[in-house]
Amino acid sequence: MTGKQEILAIIPARSGSKGLRDKNIRKIAGFPLIYWTISHALKSKYIDRVVFSSDAINYCEIAKSYGAETPFIRPQHLAVDNAIDLDVILHALNWLKTNESYTPSHVVRLQPTNPTFTSDLIDECIIKLIADPSLDSLRPIVTTPKHPHKMWLVGEEGETIKPFISSAKPRLREAHNQSRSELPRIYVQVGTCEVLKLATLLEQRSMAGNRVGYFEIDNPLNTPNIDTQLDFLAAEQALIQLGLACDR
Repeated sequence: MTGKQEILAIIPARSGSKGLRDKNIRKIAGFPLIYWTISHALKSKYIDRVVFSSDAINYCEIAKSYGAETPFIRPQHLAVDNAIDLDVILHALNWLKTNESYTPSHVVRLQPTNPTFTSDLIDECIIKLIADPSLDSLRPIVTTPKHPHKMWLVGEEGETIKPFISSAKPRLREAHNQSRSELPRIYVQVGTCEVLKLATLLEQRSMAGNRVGYFEIDNPLNTPNIDTQLDFLAAEQALIQLGLACDR
């Protein structure tokens, strides 16, 4: 990378998970879930600071014990189910600017629900965004296991179904009957990582911006997202298969 960049990682982890109680500090492969993302962020070659944002004091104490900065407790209104990601990130930025006169050039939001998104992948995302000044942000993507052209909606009368996506393109007529190889390649974002220019957050008031770059992930072991107990088991196996659990 050229020029001086100041890159701040923000790891948000609220305590109010309803699906799995205290999901973010539940142990996986011997460590609290938040440990893995903190560890990957601290190993990054380009991240200058790793700040942890939570509404729970005990979460912050755990995060601090693993090396993250915990300069504030997130307000309760930003820790509810419908809290907006942008507001959570802006709160952290405003706190750091007001209390420390600190302003980064880029922000990396890292979700702790993917313990296998390693420092190397984080760094690849950072490099790719900074290499293209035209981009507002960048996020990793992976090919979706379920193609949207094979999805259906139940009609308003509740008795019939219709394609979720309809297309005027002749080659995509009745796409639900075509082989996957004949359909356009579709991706889903790997929500664990977003790299953003500060201006995208502050001026566009957006977590994406107008021009969103991408970094394609090849290995599905790097893309699990934990919402359920089954996800926990799958992610733990991914940690083992990637050799990450063995390193600890």
